[in-house]
Amino acid sequence: MKKILVSTANRKEGKLLFEAEPYEGSTNELAPTGQILADSDQLSFIYILENSEEFIYLNLPHHLWGTIHEARNSETEAAVMINGTEIKLNNFFPEMQALLENIKGNANYGEDMEKQVSGSFSL
Repeated sequence: MKKILVSTANRKEGKLLFEAEPYEGSTNELAPTGQILADSDQLSFIYILENSEEFIYLNLPHHLWGTIHEARNSETEAAVMINGTEIKLNNFFPEMQALLENIKGNANYGEDMEKQVSGSFSL
């Protein structure tokens, strides 16, 4: 499995736009799955992209959570810029909301993850 690290997040023209570190593969084949996971060990969220051969994890680290929190009540879509190509992240906000509700008060994600999520997203 490959990972792409997101370095920045900005709110722009009604959407949340992430900027990713350079990716060695082809961005033409990357497709959004509409799924987000929690990575408790790294204190990050993972949006899953895919191509014809594998899943690629788009890593959304803790330092971006404040911007995600600000955008989730006002922006209508999210996208990521990878190697100059913008990819819409389907279902980003509904999926994020469902994951946040699941993490709130849930020790299965680990104390650090639950604490950081609750603080960052005012849960």
